[in-house]
Order: sequence, then structure tokens, then C-alpha cells
Amino acid sequence: MARISTYPVDTNITNTDLLLGTDSATGAPTVNYTMADISGKILYRPTITGLGNYANDAAAAVGGVPINGLYHTAGTIKIRLV
Repeated sequence: MARISTYPVDTNITNTDLLLGTDSATGAPTVNYTMADISGKILYRPTITGLGNYANDAAAAVGGVPINGLYHTAGTIKIRLV
């Protein structure tokens, strides 16, 4: 196997690109993982629930949303500024 530094750098990373690893559960010495497999394990995808639906900042204020608080307008998340 050549030195890692001699391989070209791929700047176009896709979900189907492969990475080498070791599967500690099975003891397989070398296995392939896709970028999709890896990203599904390490990327945090937050979920925001319970936001009030208000037409604008004024309505959000009346509804009790504090300055810098979150609300939404028909599914678009907004931050109350005034």
C-alpha cells in the first residue's frame, strides 16, 4: 500500500464516497463505510417543537414570546426582535 500522502485529495465529498475502518463488533480487520453512514452517526440534527405560530413580531409579543425568543409563521422559524 502506498503512503497516504501520495493519494490525491478529493474535494468533492459525496454520500457514496467510502472510508476505511475496522468493525470492532465483528472483528473484521478492514471494512468500508460510506460518508452517509458516518454522517448519520455523528451529525446532530436538532428538532424544535412547541413554537407558537404568529404572523409577526408584534403578534408574537402579545403571545408572550420574549425578545430573542423563537416563533414561527406558517412553518418559517423566526426570532422576535422587537
